[in-house]
Amino acid sequence: MSKRLTPITLTVENRQKLEELTTKGSTTPRIYKRARILLLSDTNNPKPLKLEEIIEQSDVSRVTVFNV
Repeated sequence: MSKRLTPITLTVENRQKLEELTTKGSTTPRIYKRARILLLSDTNNPKPLKLEEIIEQSDVSRVTVFNV
């Protein structure tokens, strides 16, 4: 049985905070990657991405995307 990606809808405030995390240089790589996954998974994203595209752009494994 394959897992399905749960749709994520971020609020404007959440999106702004995550964007700040990905643009500041003081964030750890782990937090940066997770913030990036959430931003790419957002259903309000103008260009919604498929699972494989999120994995490729985030440079993480499928398991990491599902865990986030």
